[in-house]
Amino acid sequence: MEKIIVKSDALGVIDRIKAWNKKYEVYFNFINKKFMLYLFENELKPCTYCLTFPYDQIDERMIEYVQKSEIQNRKALLAEIEESNALLLKQEQKKLINQMENISDSKRNN
Repeated sequence: MEKIIVKSDALGVIDRIKAWNKKYEVYFNFINKKFMLYLFENELKPCTYCLTFPYDQIDERMIEYVQKSEIQNRKALLAEIEESNALLLKQEQKKLINQMENISDSKRNN
């Protein structure tokens, strides 16, 4: 057995992490002696690795670490979405310009 799920702790840190996202699960990895955060999706895709806590015990810092990590990921994801949208907009504009030029050319040839 490499890791075991941590369902609760004396300080209620696990419960507060799960309050942030009820799909979060905290595991303790016996090989590297670290706590790790996973996202439980469903029975077909049980767990997705999220992060490894840099702390060797469960404490309040874990909550802040999860929140900070999630906020940083959200900012990066939003930037990626905006970049993708800008590219799609440019492609659509080029397509419209080409269509307008084709219409203009066909009118000149008639």
